[in-house]
Amino acid sequence: MKRRLFCLAGLAPALLRAQSVSWPDARPIRLLVGQPAGYSPDIASRQLAEALSAELKQTIVVENKPGGGGALMMRELRRAAPDGYTLGSVFWNQMTVAPTLVRQIDYDPAEDFAHVGIWSVGAQLLVAHPGSGIRTVADLVAKARASTQPMNWASHGNGSPGHIFMSLLLDKAGVKMNHVPFPGSQAVTAAVAGDVPVAITGVVDSAGFVRSGQLIALAVTGTRRLPLMPQVPTLTESGHPGIEYGVWAGLIAPKGTPSDVVQRLNAALQAAAAQPALREKREAAGALIQAGSAADMQRRVREETIFWRGVVERAGIKAE
Repeated sequence: MKRRLFCLAGLAPALLRAQSVSWPDARPIRLLVGQPAGYSPDIASRQLAEALSAELKQTIVVENKPGGGGALMMRELRRAAPDGYTLGSVFWNQMTVAPTLVRQIDYDPAEDFAHVGIWSVGAQLLVAHPGSGIRTVADLVAKARASTQPMNWASHGNGSPGHIFMSLLLDKAGVKMNHVPFPGSQAVTAAVAGDVPVAITGVVDSAGFVRSGQLIALAVTGTRRLPLMPQVPTLTESGHPGIEYGVWAGLIAPKGTPSDVVQRLNAALQAAAAQPALREKREAAGALIQAGSAADMQRRVREETIFWRGVVERAGIKAE
């Protein structure tokens, strides 16, 4: 009996130490990303992981879980323990557009996860071929209205951010154009070659061609001009308000994650967003740092899901 009591007494300090370890000190944090390594969402996620790691004083390991437009990652995150050691790096289309476009989604991004916060907001860039005669958004709308046949415009594919945002612009402007989807970066090369007069792409995809004069920048989506292209007006400045939405990036956790952990994560997210190095990296990628609260993220997910459902249904957009 004495020997057994001695052994238990020897274990007691170790057990107490294990119980007293507070989040996030116990082990590294996993950050799940629903896109392949090397793609722009993955790059943004790794930039965030580095900045968050510095704030939390804990290693953050990025794990790519591509598949189903991010659905595979979301399902794994939903099954993960709600202990703050598994997080998800998510993007605007995963959280607000996919529920309408992807029939196989069996989770609700607004209700089935703990929202930590939005931290970066990117834009889409509307460009025209120099030979098109289009120099402004007003030129584009006027030319589209006057054309006897619908003009072509290109994006990175059906259901892509460019497809969604351009459909919203055309809807608000009351004009019709013909969407030509291209895989990968081919939408940009098609515009540079003059195969299509207009394209809408990620900012970095077209910025170099704008600087070289091979493309004309018409406008960017979002609420503010971008530091990367300060000369390019927003769509609102171009006479089309109501398109202030952005291609945002956010952080989520499994539902049931303790509120104090979510609060600490949001505080770390806010502090990471204030780091000059992270701000410079995002601005170089054509995005703005805009860190918000957990409640703000959940509100935006709910409201924007409804808003984009209407845009997608009116335009008849189908996912590839």
